[in-house]
Amino acid sequence: MFLTTFVNPMLAGQIKGKRNSLGLSLQDLSDRTLLDPSLLSRYENGNRLPTREHVLRLSRALALDEEDLLVLWMKEKLQKVLDEEPGETIRHKALYALRPKDSEPEENGKQQERKLESRLMDWRGRWNKLAELYPVEQASVYQEAVFTWCGYFGSLSGLEWQEEDYRKVLEQGMTLPGVPLKEHLKAWSVFQVICGMLEETETQKPDTVGDKLGLSWEGILPPFQPLRSLKKCGEQLQALNPVFPKDREQQTAKLCYLLMGLLLARFPLIAHPNLMQTDFRDPGEFGEILLAGLRRMVESIEER
Repeated sequence: MFLTTFVNPMLAGQIKGKRNSLGLSLQDLSDRTLLDPSLLSRYENGNRLPTREHVLRLSRALALDEEDLLVLWMKEKLQKVLDEEPGETIRHKALYALRPKDSEPEENGKQQERKLESRLMDWRGRWNKLAELYPVEQASVYQEAVFTWCGYFGSLSGLEWQEEDYRKVLEQGMTLPGVPLKEHLKAWSVFQVICGMLEETETQKPDTVGDKLGLSWEGILPPFQPLRSLKKCGEQLQALNPVFPKDREQQTAKLCYLLMGLLLARFPLIAHPNLMQTDFRDPGEFGEILLAGLRRMVESIEER
């Protein structure tokens, strides 16, 4: 995913904020640094990253800590390189290669993630096996999860329905007394979005679906997703269906990411009370929630 412009708000904000606090004009700063005012303006607007030499000049002219400013500059320079690399896997491998070699705690964390992923694989295997042995029971449990996800998405669209309300309307074809027709239509609209995603992942290659939403799930536990991917994800969902309000774009994007991530990883739509409260970018925390939810679904079938 290539970016046409590079915005570096932290460094730009430091420079512009300090210049304004000192009461200096761009021309004043130009006189101090011997840099063209138009170039300084681009630095302050975040449209261009300064050179190292220019960062040093700016730090001296504005009495900013030289080391702190260089750290910001280096961070944003590296981020620019990462943003210009379209391959998610390449970015992750490059970051992993840059890690300190003596980072034993990080290695322990990786081992824990691998163990967690192995447990998830085992439980997913049990789920798939039960689907072959007890297709009717499995379908019933899965349908319950779909209604739970209707509740997740419905809450973002302004519906305050219970899971049982979705079941009555969507499964039994009933209408809820005293509830406007508009809300019933909105519930159907939410249900169609979920069904559409289910169908899309079944009929297309996961990579195709993931590219469309700017997502990439490798294995089972999700890699860190930059905010721009989440934003794209939310925009795509809102384009699919206008019932999701603009002011809830971030929450909508997160929910869409979770749904599509599970489908791309060939997981059932795991329903868990703490699913929406977890930090899905933390593989350990998120993985444990997935494991608990998947275990509950498997055990629901085994108990029937």
